[in-house]
Amino acid sequence: TIDTEDNCIGHSCENGGCVDGVDSYICMCSAGWMGHVCQEKDCETRECEWCPETCIKSSCRNGPTGITCECIAGYTGVKCNITTSLAISDPLVYGVPESGLSLSGKFETI
Repeated sequence: TIDTEDNCIGHSCENGGCVDGVDSYICMCSAGWMGHVCQEKDCETRECEWCPETCIKSSCRNGPTGITCECIAGYTGVKCNITTSLAISDPLVYGVPESGLSLSGKFETI
């Protein structure tokens, strides 16, 4: 039998377009979106402004292959969400170094 029914009818692709298939449909997500119905941000390939929550304790940098997090002193990991032994216990009191490279010098609160 030939499938003549438009399987996209009644299905929503939130951030993309629907492609009708044989007894099914596929959402083709717009740039920066992923998921079955394009409902999730694709923070691996987008810029920092798109996914500011990606880098936890760090500066976010846009690169040719996606986002890179530059951790402040005391934090490590891809998203800078892992505390190291150098972590400052209260950044509102102690601040972080302006240069971000050493714990000596002028401090600012974050």
